[in-house]
Amino acid sequence: MSDAVELAQVPQLFERWLAGWPLAERSRREYARNVRAYCAWLAETPDRDGWQGDPLADPLARDHAARDYRRYLQVEKRAAASTVNLALASLDALYRCLGLGRPHVRRDKPVQAAPRALDEAGQRRLLRAAEAAPVRSRALVMVFCDLFVFTGDAISRLETYQVNLS
Repeated sequence: MSDAVELAQVPQLFERWLAGWPLAERSRREYARNVRAYCAWLAETPDRDGWQGDPLADPLARDHAARDYRRYLQVEKRAAASTVNLALASLDALYRCLGLGRPHVRRDKPVQAAPRALDEAGQRRLLRAAEAAPVRSRALVMVFCDLFVFTGDAISRLETYQVNLS
């Protein structure tokens, strides 16, 4: 860090810069919150000795600091990939504001949840509704049940085709 006062001024500078961009208010708020957290981390982290420069002025130190912050969020804060990626997007905006360009930091793909599957009672309700439905709707339900064995994929596909079971 070249000067602790400069670091303290970064969040306000960033918020003024961000106000000129066409973003939703919630996005502005989250970006500003993430930048304040990053600046607080920069002020306190013992990792800064290995950066060999000011991460607010030097592109190589910027990359090292951003990568260390990513590791900090993942390991110490146990943040989800989507949370880490939002923080990194905030850093992209911060460093554009400072004229340094985006830091070179790898993003992680968010973990996708497994599709919902029908429980036994849900399967029974679906089959009973299909029995009372017109022939075409009944046939579609039976085919999807056979193909996808009552997984969340079958439910979403049935919703896509808007099968009328009434």
